[in-house]
Amino acid sequence: MVSLSRFSVPVLMAVLAVQACQAQSPPSSKPAPRGPQTEEERAWAKVVPALKQAHQKRVAAADLLLNQLRSSAADLATKSGRDAFTDAALGLKSKHLMLTDSNGHRTWLRQLYVDQVLPVDHLQQQVKVTSEALTQVLAQIDHDLVVEQMLDVEEIPLKFRPVPLDLARFQQAVDHEIDSMMPAVMESTTRQLTAFAAGAVGGTVAGSAAREAMRDEQGNVSLFGELFSLAVGFGADMAVDHAMNEALETRKHLSDELQRSTNRLLVTCLGNGAPTDVLIGEMVKSIRQQEVAMAALFIRDLDVDMDWAVAYYDHVSIEPQK
Repeated sequence: MVSLSRFSVPVLMAVLAVQACQAQSPPSSKPAPRGPQTEEERAWAKVVPALKQAHQKRVAAADLLLNQLRSSAADLATKSGRDAFTDAALGLKSKHLMLTDSNGHRTWLRQLYVDQVLPVDHLQQQVKVTSEALTQVLAQIDHDLVVEQMLDVEEIPLKFRPVPLDLARFQQAVDHEIDSMMPAVMESTTRQLTAFAAGAVGGTVAGSAAREAMRDEQGNVSLFGELFSLAVGFGADMAVDHAMNEALETRKHLSDELQRSTNRLLVTCLGNGAPTDVLIGEMVKSIRQQEVAMAALFIRDLDVDMDWAVAYYDHVSIEPQK
């Protein structure tokens, strides 16, 4: 099982904190807004702390969901998946494609990788579930906020309610990372196939016969079954042990390289790479949109001046940093 525990730091919270600091002007750059004067403005002043508290709840909830996604995604890359890939990548079909259609071999290996080693469809489904969960959490935070402030929840228009994340760019970024990693997977698989051909099969069946044996597409026999039949067919009992050992080493090398590359890919997709940045960016955008929507809802309901209300909120938000 792949571990992503070293990426359990609350990344989303850190990003939001940095962006919030960057977005705020220095306290001395603007004069402090006047204090609340009317009954409506005093009501807004009482709402601001609740909005700030809701902000902290949103960020904490999103960060928890992001770390839960990392933990669940770690279970996608399994030894059984790598074994299935290795069996197929070193099997008859792979050998045939490598010799007859290199482009087709590359396309086939990529599909095999995303089906067996890192099931991308399952990863994207988990991300979608995370997006839907975030939407539900934001909606609940908003619901609690408006109930606490004694607004009628049923009368809130849909435009003030959260929507799921746009995951298209995240999916594109994941595909790009897989494409960038595939040359290494191709090179490793081809190298192991070549070593196997030159060693185990080449030692048993000389010259052109070995090449024809690699082209053999009859039946879906296992790698060990193929080796055994070749060795017995040529009456070379000692070659069986040699061929088995070559196959075991080939499988081990390829499986080890697959594990390393998949670890790196998962870390890139959900730890410190471009897909991570895209996903966090979408979560940040969703939280910001919802905070703006909630602020606008209360400003509209209280009928206070928008410019003053925003200036007052900003002033109260940066006041503790003085």
